[in-house]
Amino acid sequence: MLNSREEAFGFWITVLFFYLILKKEGRIAVLKLTKLLLGKKILIIFLIIILYLGLTTIFLNYLQLWNISQAKNTTLWFLTYVFSAISKLISVKNKYSFFKDTFLESFKLVVIVEFLSGVYTFPFVIEIFLLPVVVFLILINLFTETKKEEEYTTIYKFTNKLLILISIVIIAYSIYKILSNLDTFISKDNLLEFTTPILLTLSFIPFLFFLNIFIAYENTFNRIDRLFINKKLNRNVKLEAIKRFHFKTTWLLRWISHLSILDNPSQNLDLSFKHIKEFQTNIKENKNRIIKLNEGWNPQLAKDFLKEEGIETAYYRKFSEEDYWTALSPQISISKGNFQNNISYYIHGNPEKHLS
Repeated sequence: MLNSREEAFGFWITVLFFYLILKKEGRIAVLKLTKLLLGKKILIIFLIIILYLGLTTIFLNYLQLWNISQAKNTTLWFLTYVFSAISKLISVKNKYSFFKDTFLESFKLVVIVEFLSGVYTFPFVIEIFLLPVVVFLILINLFTETKKEEEYTTIYKFTNKLLILISIVIIAYSIYKILSNLDTFISKDNLLEFTTPILLTLSFIPFLFFLNIFIAYENTFNRIDRLFINKKLNRNVKLEAIKRFHFKTTWLLRWISHLSILDNPSQNLDLSFKHIKEFQTNIKENKNRIIKLNEGWNPQLAKDFLKEEGIETAYYRKFSEEDYWTALSPQISISKGNFQNNISYYIHGNPEKHLS
């Protein structure tokens, strides 16, 4: 059974849906989204996720860590977490950090706070008005967060304080209700209500790991298909890639990126594998190597020099047949208006040293 907050959320989603389909542009957007979700590859992944989730719940039920009363909780977890996790997996560059953060976030204090704030909710009338207000404040907060102008900073601080105040009120109300109904709160169902999302998230990490491998090889094989028209050679290149890289998707993607810039990929195939092997060796040997300032910088340190400022380069790679290596960041806008000022960070050198 849905609580009042979930009912309010469902109400506003329904309102938004009907608002969209009543407008021509909205109907087109909904139709495109539906076609995208019903695409063969996405549909297969979607069905595999449902199968994986079903097997996970069966296993947890066998361990007495899940029962049918958690069906709603599981469905909400699926709708709110799975798609956002996959989207983040695809977009994030550092996969290791993604998996580490996903694991650690399951044990943070915020998980307990989220659970406590959702045990008892306000009456439906309050929730239905509170939800759009909170969403509106969050959107303004996110919009103004990256703005440097003073007026935006003031708005950001104000919305931040309002959101903190609302959060405190929600948590305080929930704690008050818990203490008032302590006998009913302490139950196996509530314990499962708390642990189910955590266990499902932890259980989903292996799936995300293999999905990441599948996506990496899917992208790589698509590029191989464009580079090697000969079917036999095409197949052999794919098998060789699997043999050499297996689960090392970062190196797989670096290899195909390097192979794509070579003049004749068929003739330089061995050279591309040799390049990656050399690069792996150079990283291990030069990661903590100290280089004299008048000779250059350690390339692995140089490429991350402005990372904390939000300017991050792609990986340091060989750019031509000569021993010329480079790394470049995307252009970032640092001003507003029609003629914007942009900044990017570029380094070049050799495998051992960054020279400029």
